[in-house]
Amino acid sequence: MDNLFDTKGVELPTRPGVSSLAVITVQGVVGGVPITVAGGGGGGNPPSTATVVTSVPGTVVSTTLLAANPARLGATFYNEGNRPWFIKLGAVASLVSYTVQVPKDSYYEVPFNYVGVITGLQAVALGKLLVTELT
Repeated sequence: MDNLFDTKGVELPTRPGVSSLAVITVQGVVGGVPITVAGGGGGGNPPSTATVVTSVPGTVVSTTLLAANPARLGATFYNEGNRPWFIKLGAVASLVSYTVQVPKDSYYEVPFNYVGVITGLQAVALGKLLVTELT
């Protein structure tokens, strides 16, 4: 099929990169307010211009990996150790209360726009975790 048709019969191109001047309607929705949909970086957060990388030694006690920071644009964790890290988006990580388990030689990226405290620990303290915060 080369073209799609909305409920009013306006022909809409289906090729990537080809724009349409028609207003697209959502099936089953009557009325509403037309919105402009744009992609490619309009609107969102500004690009990061600074990073801070820290090395956190293995620990069996919940430790703060990153303090809450409203200026944070992103954060990453890389496990250089031989044992997994249990990382929690929030206070007091434990082996039963965590957001993600990061195995050895693995990487975790914090979800976009999370600026709260991040804690973590290991079941066996071995190796280190590289923590990068983007601001």
